[in-house]
Amino acid sequence: MKHPQRLLIAFAWFAAHSAGSANTLPAGEDTKEFMVGVTGIFAAILEGDLQVTQVTAGTPSEGKLEKGDLLLSVDGQTLDVQDPRHPLGFAINAAEGRDGKMEFAVRRDGRERKVSIQLEPIGSYSSTYPVDCAKSQRIVDETAAFILDQGGPADGGITGNLEALFLLSTGEEKYLPAVEEYVVELAGKPVGGSTWGIGYSGILLGEYYLATGDKRVLPGLEARCKRLQEGQYYGGWGHGVTKCGPGYVTGGLLNAAGDQALTTLILARECGVTVDETMYNDALRFFFRFAGRGGVPYGDHHPELWWSSNGKNGGLASALTLLPDEKFQAGAQLLALAEADTYFDSETGHGSTFGNITWRNIVDALVPAEHKTSYWRQKGKLMWYFELSRMPGGGFRTPWYPGYGPIGKAPTYQTGLIGMAYTSYRRNLRICGKPRTEFSVPHKPTEVEKSLPSDDFLRTDFIDGVEIKEEPHEIAAVFKTLYDEDGKELGRGGRAERNDKRKKQMPVEWYARMMHHYSPTVREWASHALGFQGEEAIPVIKKALAHEDGRMRCAGLDAISCAIGWGIGKTESKITPEMIEKHFLPEILKPLKDPKAAMWEKRQALMALSCCDADTIADQVDVVLPYFNESEWWLRAAAFTVFHPLIKETKEFRKVLPAMLASYDADDNLPSRRWGATDLFKKAIASNPELSDEIVQGMAESVNRIKVRDGFKQPIDLNNIFETLRYVDMKKSPEHAVPLLPAIERIYPELEELPASWAISGAKWGNIGLAKAADLLGEEGRPFVASMKRMRADLEARPKNGKQGKTLQAALDRLNEAVTSYEDKFGEVPVE
Repeated sequence: MKHPQRLLIAFAWFAAHSAGSANTLPAGEDTKEFMVGVTGIFAAILEGDLQVTQVTAGTPSEGKLEKGDLLLSVDGQTLDVQDPRHPLGFAINAAEGRDGKMEFAVRRDGRERKVSIQLEPIGSYSSTYPVDCAKSQRIVDETAAFILDQGGPADGGITGNLEALFLLSTGEEKYLPAVEEYVVELAGKPVGGSTWGIGYSGILLGEYYLATGDKRVLPGLEARCKRLQEGQYYGGWGHGVTKCGPGYVTGGLLNAAGDQALTTLILARECGVTVDETMYNDALRFFFRFAGRGGVPYGDHHPELWWSSNGKNGGLASALTLLPDEKFQAGAQLLALAEADTYFDSETGHGSTFGNITWRNIVDALVPAEHKTSYWRQKGKLMWYFELSRMPGGGFRTPWYPGYGPIGKAPTYQTGLIGMAYTSYRRNLRICGKPRTEFSVPHKPTEVEKSLPSDDFLRTDFIDGVEIKEEPHEIAAVFKTLYDEDGKELGRGGRAERNDKRKKQMPVEWYARMMHHYSPTVREWASHALGFQGEEAIPVIKKALAHEDGRMRCAGLDAISCAIGWGIGKTESKITPEMIEKHFLPEILKPLKDPKAAMWEKRQALMALSCCDADTIADQVDVVLPYFNESEWWLRAAAFTVFHPLIKETKEFRKVLPAMLASYDADDNLPSRRWGATDLFKKAIASNPELSDEIVQGMAESVNRIKVRDGFKQPIDLNNIFETLRYVDMKKSPEHAVPLLPAIERIYPELEELPASWAISGAKWGNIGLAKAADLLGEEGRPFVASMKRMRADLEARPKNGKQGKTLQAALDRLNEAVTSYEDKFGEVPVE
C-alpha cells in the first residue's frame, strides 16, 4: 500500500463525519420561523437562540409554551445544535411511540423551567415505514380527510393537482368522488399557457383516466398535448408555451417543467389520445439522453454534476417508467436511485424543496430491488422532516429552509406533495410503477423510440462488484468540504465537481474505488479528483480506459479533461498534454473511430482530446471533423472545444475553419452555438489577429443569411443574430461589428425592449453597443451612425411607459447623443 498514512487520515475523517447527513441549516445564521409538527409550536433561531415565535391555538402547546420562550432541550436532548429541527422531529416520533409526552427545558424571563406537552400517542413508525406501519396508515387517512375537510382538492393549480394525485395514490375508492369532481371540472377549463400547469394537470388527467376509464377527461388531455405541440422547441419546453425565450438561461428550456410535459405525452398516448409523433419523438430523444449521464440539467445543457438535481431526476424517472422497453425502465430506476440517495440534499432548489421533495417522494417506489437499502435509508434520514411537516389537524407544511419561498398556501400548503411520501410504495399511480391498466391501449413504440440506444450508462450495479460502504452524505461531504492551510474545516458547500486545493485530498485509492459507483455523478466527482492528483493517478486512469464497462472508460476520460456539467467548461486537471500523449492517446481515439461507440463516450473522448497540445490535435483533424455534423450538439460543441489549442497555430486553424463555419452556419441551437463555435471564435478573434478578420467575415456572412421565421420560433433567429455582437471583440476592435450591421438593422423592429436598447447602449458579455462603437472609431464610425439613424424611427416609436420604458428612453438618448456628436465633428451622414 503506497499511502497508508493518507488512508488512516481518510478513515479518521469518516469516523468524525459519519453521524450527520446534511439538510442542515447554515451555522450562525438567523432563520425564519418553522413549524414543529403537531406540537403547535413555531420557532426560529434568533441571535443564536431557538425561540418560540408563536403557539397555534387548540394545539398541545397552547397554554404551555409562550412566544419568546427559548427552547433548550427536548426529552433530555440538547437543542443547542446547528440545526435543532432534526432532534425536534425525531423527538415527536419517539413521544408518539411512548405516552405522547414531550418535555422541554425552556428559559423564560431569564429562568429555566420544565414544560411538558401532551401529544396523542398514536405510535411510532415501524422499522419498515411507511410499509406495514400503523402510524403511516393513520397519517394517510388523516391527510385525505384533511384535504376533503378543506373542500379539496382545490384551486386547480399544481398543489390542487398534487392533492388529487395523493388521493388517487391511496388506492381507496372512497376518495374517487372528490377526485372525479375536481378532475372533470379541471378537464373542462381552458388549458392556459404555463408548461407547469399543463404538465401537472396533464399527469393528473392521464392517471385518473387510466384508473377509472372516465372518457370525459380525454378532450382536456388532448387539448394539453396540442398546447404542448405549439410551445415545443429544441425538443423541450420553457416556462410557457406561448413565448419562446432562447436567451433565458442559455437556450430557454426548463426541464423542471418539461419533465412533466413529457410524462403528460406518454400518459396521453397510453390513454389512446392522438399525440403528434414528431413532438413525442423530439421530446423523448431530448430527455432520454440525460439518463445515466448525470443529473437532469436546467434546460438544454450538459448533464449537471448535482446529484439530486432539484427533483428533475425524479420527474424524468416518472416519465420513463411508463415505457415498457427495458432501457427506459433501467433509466427510470437509475434516476429514482439518484433521488433516494440524495436524502442529504432534499431541501435545496427553487420553490424551497417543491420539486426536490415532490419527485423524490413519488419515484422512490421505482428504486430497484437490489438497492432497497437506499429506499429505507432515505425514509429513515428524512423522518425528522416529515414529522416537522405534519400540521396539527392533518396535512403538511414544509419546514423553512433558506432559499426560495415554498409553493403552496394556506390552508393545505404542501399537503399533496409531501403526502405521497407515505403512499408511493403502494404503486397505485402509473408514475409510481403501477402496471398498465385495463384502460391502457397497447403500446406502439415509434421508430425513434426503438432506435434510442441502450448502453452501460443505464446500469445500476457497482462496477466490477466493488462494494462501497460509505453512505451518500459521507461521499458528498468529501467532495464539498473545504479546509484552510492548517487542515481546519472552513465549511461545506464547495461545488463537488470543482477541484480546489482547499479540499481534503483523499488517497488516490479512495477516488479509484469511488469510480466504481453506480452513480454517474459520484464517478465524475471521483474522476475530477483523480485528475487533480496528476502523475500519481496515471495507473488508475490507464486501467479505467482499458475497462470493458463504458462507465469506467468514461470515468477515465473525464479524469483527463475534468469537464464540468451544464456548459463546456473544465475544472483544474493536472494531467498534462505530455502525459496524455505518452499514456492515453490511443484509448482516447478508440471510441472516436468506432461508429458503434456510445455517444456519451465519444463526447468524453473529444473533451479529453481537447487537453492535448496543438501538434497532437493537428494530427487528428480528420478524426474530429465528422463530429461537426453530428445531430447531437453535445458532440458538435465538444468537437469545437478540441480545436482551442490550435488558436495560435494560424495555418492549422485555417485548414479547419471552413468546416467550422459550415457547422456554425447550419446550427440554430443556441447552447450549441454559444458553447461550441462562438466560444472558439470569440477566443480566436481576441487572441489571434491573423485570424480575426476572416472569422468575423465568416460569422457575418452566416448571420446575414439567417432567415427570420414568423411565429413562435422567431426569437431563436433573432437571438442568434443579435448575440453575435458579443463575440467579435467589439471592445478592442469595434470595426468587427460593421459586417453585422445589415443583419442587426433587419431584425431591429422585431427585437424586444431590452435587446433593442442593448443594441444601442451596450450590455455586459462583450456587446459595447453601436453608440460606443461609433465613439471609439472616430471618423471611421460612419457605418454605425448610419445604422443608428435608420433604426432611430423604430426606437422613437416604442412606448416609453412600460416596464422597460426608462431603458428604451436611455437608449434613444444615447443614440441621439452619438449621432449628434459624430455629425458635429465629421459632417452629416446621409441615409436612405
